[in-house]
Amino acid sequence: MTDRQQQYARAMAEFGSNPANSTDVANLLGITVKKAAPVRDEVIKKGMAYSPKRGLVAFTVPKFDEYMKRAMPGLKPSEKKENQNG
Repeated sequence: MTDRQQQYARAMAEFGSNPANSTDVANLLGITVKKAAPVRDEVIKKGMAYSPKRGLVAFTVPKFDEYMKRAMPGLKPSEKKENQNG
């Protein structure tokens, strides 16, 4: 995954193994849903996530949220927002 796709997946991981609301993921990243939508679609097209219902996004792999937290432990989506603004 690209850096921005990883950021999106890492933000999804904050919501655990249940489907996350796309708006909540975008808010956590500090971007609008409109800006997050293309990244969300890319993550879905790569097979890492799917949309079980309109407005929701979930990982295709069980416990992938836990993996993302281990693989990117120091990365918090809110930190990325601060770096983009600074």
